Amino acid sequence: AEELADDILSLINKFLERKNSCNIFLTGGRAAKELYLCWSKNTKFYDLKNVNFYFGDERCVNKTDPESNYGSIIKLLFEKNNIKNFQSSFIRMKAERQDIHKSVIEYSKLIPDTIDILLLGVGEDGHIASLFPNSFALDENSKKVLQITGPKYPFKRLTITPRVIKTAKHIY
Repeated sequence: AEELADDILSLINKFLERKNSCNIFLTGGRAAKELYLCWSKNTKFYDLKNVNFYFGDERCVNKTDPESNYGSIIKLLFEKNNIKNFQSSFIRMKAERQDIHKSVIEYSKLIPDTIDILLLGVGEDGHIASLFPNSFALDENSKKVLQITGPKYPFKRLTITPRVIKTAKHIY
């Protein structure tokens, strides 16, 4: 995890040197937790500027719920550091809304045309983001974000589509 954390930070810095910004999509899950813990201990992470952190999927729960990818990641990264001093952005899916369709449309508009770095975990059932095996979402070619109903709790989720994944320059 430490080696991967350093490799990704190095790649982020290469993008920052080339184009003065970097778009990275984060993933939830147990494996990614180790990566985020390594970043939380690395002062170079907190020095990042002009990095846009997006989320590949989110469960339709409040952002403070333990099942929230956003909430879990922010807690890991900023438990000992102040997020107010962080000079990069977290662009989250607002999956807790009553009007989930509005969240899908809004997040679709926020997603950049290309992703510099995409982090993906693989669930025990083979899903990545919230794209579960045999799901209709795997065939989606026009939309960037979908609301899906997954096979495990929390069932309602938002996810990026294969169309978005295909734009990634680097996938981990």
